[in-house]
Order: sequence, then structure tokens, then C-alpha cells
Amino acid sequence: MNHEELEKVVMDLRERVRVLEDQAHSRVINKNRSSALIREMTRDDALRVLNGDLKDLDHRDAAQVIGLTYAQIYSCRMAYTFKPVHRVLENSGWKPKWRRRS
Repeated sequence: MNHEELEKVVMDLRERVRVLEDQAHSRVINKNRSSALIREMTRDDALRVLNGDLKDLDHRDAAQVIGLTYAQIYSCRMAYTFKPVHRVLENSGWKPKWRRRS
């Protein structure tokens, strides 16, 4: 193998590695969207997903619209987070539709 052939093989391999790395990165992002925190959820976000314009969307769709993760929406709606927001809403007569009532 001469120098030019070796150089071509190396360039081809570099391109293959780049493509495979891009594919691997894409699969990780698409496989587990809720693992990487996009941003912190705020009180205003909680109000939107609990009783605002996003209340009728499922967790995944609401997360995509608002730029949060599925886990953040789920945790808020199940009252694992933002408990003071839940208390204020419940004191005003709001009934959560996501939590099971015991």
C-alpha cells in the first residue's frame, strides 16, 4: 500500500467514525428524552401544565411544547414537586386529574 492509498483509507475511516458517532449521539437523545435536563421548571411552568394552556395535553406533548422533560411534567402533575402550587390550586377548588384519589 502506497502513501496515497493509505491516506485515502484513513480519510474514509475518519468519515465512517464521524457518521457512527453522529448516529450514536442521535440514538441516545431520541431514546431517552427525559434523562437530560433541558432547563429548570418554574412556578409559571407548573401552573401552565396543571391548570393552564397545557393542562389537556399528555405529559410527553406538554413537555415538548414547553421545552421541559417528560419527568419534570410527570413529577409536577403527580405532586412530587411544586406542592405549594398544588395547595394553592386545590384551596381554590381545583381538582387534579392526574393523581389517583384514595
